[in-house]
Amino acid sequence: MRDPWPALSYPDFAATQHLLHMVLQAVGKLKLKEPFEPQWGEVPLWLSSRGLATGPISYSGGAYEVTVDLISHQVGCATSWGSSGHCDLAPMSVAEFVEQLFDILRKAGVNVSINLKPQEVPNAIPFDEDAQPRPYDTILVNAWWRILLSTQRVMQSSADASRARHSLFA
Repeated sequence: MRDPWPALSYPDFAATQHLLHMVLQAVGKLKLKEPFEPQWGEVPLWLSSRGLATGPISYSGGAYEVTVDLISHQVGCATSWGSSGHCDLAPMSVAEFVEQLFDILRKAGVNVSINLKPQEVPNAIPFDEDAQPRPYDTILVNAWWRILLSTQRVMQSSADASRARHSLFA
């Protein structure tokens, strides 16, 4: 079993963090009902056994889902009509990633658009204009995700314990 709380130095992670953050913003925006409204409360990405996922997104009488696999370092799209595709997460620009993301969506029969401006980021560069090559360190990204999983486990056990205490007094 891997260390559930791996070391993660922010100075080491910072360079990779920008690309990962923009990847997750672009994927997350696929869930917005109104693409130009940055109201994120109802559109989280869900932790999964391999990374993060949108969950099913209604589309054209069916659904599609986008997964960000932080073990194999791929972003995939699967549809309820059987189409699928993926692209690798690797050193690249944000613009290259977004182009690949929309390419796999189109190939799967999903034609959607998003607001290409990152939200709540200082000096935001639209995804399609962020052409600077960015590093992607698979070891650090995987460590970040395992810390998220461990944090979720701690928060869930705390919530379960709180519910149990309250039910004793109900």
